[in-house]
Amino acid sequence: MNSLRIARVKGISLELHSTFLLFIIAIAAFLAIFEPESLAPTMLLLFFLFLSVLLHELSHSLVALSKGFKIERIILLPIGGIAAAEELPEKPKDELLIALAGPFFNFALAFLIIFIAYFALPGLNLLPPVKALQNPANLENLLNQYPLFSLLWVNVILGAFNLFVPALPMDGGRVLRALLAFRMNFEKATFVATRISIFLAIAMFIFGLLVGNFWLWIIAVFVWIGANAEMQSASLKQALRPVNYEKVINQSPKAFSGLLNLEEAFEKMREKNQVEVLVELESGFGFVSAEMLSRVKRALWFETRLADIAAKLPIMLASSPADKLFQTIQSTGIPFVIIVKNRQFFGIVSEKDLQKLYRLEKAEQTS
Repeated sequence: MNSLRIARVKGISLELHSTFLLFIIAIAAFLAIFEPESLAPTMLLLFFLFLSVLLHELSHSLVALSKGFKIERIILLPIGGIAAAEELPEKPKDELLIALAGPFFNFALAFLIIFIAYFALPGLNLLPPVKALQNPANLENLLNQYPLFSLLWVNVILGAFNLFVPALPMDGGRVLRALLAFRMNFEKATFVATRISIFLAIAMFIFGLLVGNFWLWIIAVFVWIGANAEMQSASLKQALRPVNYEKVINQSPKAFSGLLNLEEAFEKMREKNQVEVLVELESGFGFVSAEMLSRVKRALWFETRLADIAAKLPIMLASSPADKLFQTIQSTGIPFVIIVKNRQFFGIVSEKDLQKLYRLEKAEQTS
């Protein structure tokens, strides 16, 4: 997933997905050509959208942190965000509280704006008159004329859309799964919630075709992909949980020297047809991908060592179940995990090896 890191808060990497940037650039270009008078207010609206999505996702993450879950990164999309956690909440109460935190922030901010504009400082005309809001045809003009109304509108829509559409991976779908999980196990609750989500995605797509609404198509595709990913993740977790992965632990991993410069490393990667490699560091092992190489200017490759850009591998105990290993790999985006046994390095497990174990386990279960 291509994304740009914009900040780091409480150990959480905040990243802007490439589609968000393309979305903003496309709208700005269109307005600059065809509706230049709408460019400034629309850019302000998009800024409020970005800010609201960011704070919405941070609200989820702060509640998750308070429950003991480690959040690696938040990826911001035009219609929401994705938080990558080392572990998913399986207690219904935890998932319910985490899911509600984002929309609660949006609604709380909306109510605060209303209170300030209409009750605390009514003379400043920060929001449009209530009568003007009764005519939907006025919406675009009101959004352009009242910046604070834009912020209010964005948060109401974002909160309502995420909470009241009961489809994974949105908050409403997570609330639904949490409520189901009070009466059944997590995997079954996920199965039911994803089936409902897929049905809603199909319904939204068909309705979008009938009314010619492009945004409904986009949302439907997003829900379809997200729901299937949730189902696959739950299925993988259930299949891997009892699996003994000790036989795939590589106790003598082959790694590139961290002293190699990037030009030398690239030539070796091309020679071996590898896009992801382990790197031997002074304090263990790291990881470098072809994508990480591409982020460094080619002119600097000869003077930059592999160790300078290598990402540290996550470390887990040999007693950790296989599904926890896979969840860590997914959340960090690093396809290797160091396994420690009796406080000593025991070996390395790769994502590819876990995927093979999953496929074999799945084949045995379905045969």
